[in-house]
Formats: sequence, structure tokens, C-alpha cells
Amino acid sequence: MHIRQIRNATLVIDYAGSRLLVDPWLEEKGTGMLATSPWPERNVPSPLVDLPCSVEEIRADIDAVLVTHVHADHFEEHTAALLDHALPLFVQNEADRATIAAWGFSDVRILTDRGTTFGQLTLTRVPAQHGLTPATDCGPASGVVFTAATEPTLYLAGDTVWYEGVAANLERFRPSVTVLNCCGATLRSRGRIIMDEEDVLAVCQAAPWTRVVASHMEAVNHGNISREYLRTFVDRLGVGEQVLIPADGETLEFT
Repeated sequence: MHIRQIRNATLVIDYAGSRLLVDPWLEEKGTGMLATSPWPERNVPSPLVDLPCSVEEIRADIDAVLVTHVHADHFEEHTAALLDHALPLFVQNEADRATIAAWGFSDVRILTDRGTTFGQLTLTRVPAQHGLTPATDCGPASGVVFTAATEPTLYLAGDTVWYEGVAANLERFRPSVTVLNCCGATLRSRGRIIMDEEDVLAVCQAAPWTRVVASHMEAVNHGNISREYLRTFVDRLGVGEQVLIPADGETLEFT
């Protein structure tokens, strides 16, 4: 298994003979969403950084696309226009399927909690909570678990905070690798909406068997946690060896 961190939550994952593009957000720096930030001086358009490579390189040899949820920093119409509309594209629910089909994709498949087969791998939709409470979350979001006979189990937690659903997912699947979206993104109107450093620590303590990959870092204007800060935090708390914090463009290999 190879996981390449592209930017924000965008990943390219080579798994069981298939290459999946996850949560593609390929807009140029400063041309995308303008989220409401707690700090007015940070209200500048995201993404805050450039892509680490060309769009052509990112979309090369992709077998399928996985969109955990349709938010502007995960998948939007500009990026949709850059991709092959005939690619199989996996989504969490009917609402997201309808949105993406309207953007021209002809093979949009809805994941289930029973598992969906693609080639040699199985993708299983699992719960996520996109905010500190159900009342303040940002709408439906999902995690996805990758399993295959030839690969370690991979859990993409998606846009979620630490809560009992994540704990249950970890215990049910006991993943070897867990990708966390963990820049501590916070909206003035809703509070924190994804994991922060304390949530990363909670995952490490609850599942000491999993390697944690920190994603969704340093690309949105409402993020609070930098890579440098997270590295210092996990090292100080004694879980640094468990946590990998890839730079944009970096590829991690797991066997």
C-alpha cells in the first residue's frame, strides 16, 4: 500500500492493484472557498498553498475516485471538470451521487456499511461526525475502510472529530493504518469541525496498534494546527513514533 499526500485531504492511494484518487481538490492556490474563520485576518481564499505537482501527474493512471463528502475543500465543480467523467466514483449517499452526476460523471456508486467491492479491494462506509456535536456538525460525512486479502487494513476517518463512532470503527476493523484529517479546522458559527491535536492523541491511546497519518493540514484558512505544532505535541506526549505527518507530495509505504 502506498499513500501519497497531495494537499489538504487529497490523497492518491495504491491499494490491492488499484489506484484511487481521494477527495480531489485541484483548484489553484487562492481561488477556492472563502470559509468563515475565527480570525478575520485569515479570511483569505483557500487553498492556502499550491499543489505539489501538476494536475496531470495527480490524475495519471487513476482507476477510481473516492469522495468522502461533497464540501468545497474535498470536491467541487472546478475539480470535477478536470477529471475523466467515465471513471468509477464512490460517494457516501444519494445526495452526493446526484450532485456529482450533475457534474457529468456517469458511473457514481454509493458506498454501504456492508462493503462495496472494486477489483481486489473492499470499501466500507463508516460513521463520522463533522463537528463537536450532532447539532453543530457540518452535515453528513463518512469515513471509509479499505480491506483486501493482500494489504493491511486502512481506515480513512474522513472529516470527523473524536467521538464514540470513531472509537467503534477502530475497534471493529483494527486498522493497521489510520488517516486522520486533523488541522483542527474551526468555524465561528459551528466551532471545531474536524480533529485537533488532542483528538489525534485520543486515537493513538485508543488504538496503539495503528499507525496514524496526519492529513488535511495547512491548506484551509480555518485550520488551527500546523504540521510543526502537531509534531511537537505528539513527540512531547510520547506517541510521536506512532504518528506520521507527510509533507504535500510525500508518499508513504506500508506492508
